[in-house]
Amino acid sequence: VFVAMYCFRSIHHDYFVPFFSAALVDNDRLLDEFTYYERSCGSQDISTTNLQDIVLETSKTTPHQAADTMLKHGAMVFPKVLEPSTLQTLRDFVVRRNGEIYQRGEAYPVSQGFNRASFGIDATEDPIVAKALG
Repeated sequence: VFVAMYCFRSIHHDYFVPFFSAALVDNDRLLDEFTYYERSCGSQDISTTNLQDIVLETSKTTPHQAADTMLKHGAMVFPKVLEPSTLQTLRDFVVRRNGEIYQRGEAYPVSQGFNRASFGIDATEDPIVAKALG
C-alpha cells in the first residue's frame, strides 16, 4: 500500500500538477510563452537555418515530401500563392485593419505578443479578402 501511495503521489506531483498548471492560461503568461505545455527549447531544437529547406517548390515537391518537410521543420513557405497586386492590396487592408483594432480594443493577446496582434478577418469584410481566398 505504501509503494502504491508513493507511486500515485509521484505521478500526481510530477505530471498532473505541472500539466494542469500549464493549461491555465492568462494574458500575462501569453507574453512569455509559446506553448500551453511545459517545454524547454534551445538552439538544438532549430531544424534548419536555410530558408530553402522550407520553401515548397511545386514543380519538384510531391505531397508526401511536403508533408515530411512540414513535420520535420514545423513550417513551410508556399511561394507565389497570390498575384503581387492581390498580395499588396491584401497587405494594405491588414495594415489598415491592424491600426483599427488597437483603437477599438479588439486585439486578442497572442504568445510572444510584444509587437504582434491577432484578430479575425471575415471573408465579407473587404473585397480583397474574398479575392485572396478564392
